[in-house]
Amino acid sequence: FPSHDTNELIVGKCNVSDFNDGKFMLFKSKEHRYDMFDYINTFIRLPEIPLALASYNGRVFAFGSNKIYRIDPQNFYVEDVFEGIGIVNKNSVIVTEYGMFWCDYTSLYQMDGLNINTIGLPIQDYWTSYATADTSVGYNSKTNTVLFSSGKSSGYETVSYHVMYKRFDVLTGTAYGAKIMVVGKDGETYFPTLAGGLWELYSGSLPSSWYIVTGK
Repeated sequence: FPSHDTNELIVGKCNVSDFNDGKFMLFKSKEHRYDMFDYINTFIRLPEIPLALASYNGRVFAFGSNKIYRIDPQNFYVEDVFEGIGIVNKNSVIVTEYGMFWCDYTSLYQMDGLNINTIGLPIQDYWTSYATADTSVGYNSKTNTVLFSSGKSSGYETVSYHVMYKRFDVLTGTAYGAKIMVVGKDGETYFPTLAGGLWELYSGSLPSSWYIVTGK
């Protein structure tokens, strides 16, 4: 993912022929040259394979299963480690105007500034019994809600967290949840369906057409 603060690309979980432990390492590209890496001299070796990366508040965060590594992207070193909190997968974190939100198998979290708030305490028992490896996190700017979706063979459920009211609601049914969520151009949230379409949250219907916009 790109580090917008330094105009560089930081990547992890790589296969590099010169390193036997390349999947444990993070590499940083040259400034404004996202395809050029000095991987021999510019890298960070983590004690575990990173499950996800996110950029927030001028720092890069590498998530493990039970640790979070806060990285200074400018000087490229680990400046702090948060113990006891991890992440489920690369789709389980999102950065919004209200902070960074993510989840692990234990709870739900928000970082505002440099503080980590465990926002999932009111639904702790529910979340620990329902979170699976397919968990994803999204955001709907129209309703100011962060969406934590997970599911089992019986179907997906999505926990909606209203950022302003600090209120949780559970959306049930097979349509309310997926392994990944897509944000539309106007802030709407889409769930991919098993039929190959996209279902817009709160709309009740599938869009007639959709397309992907890349950087090219």
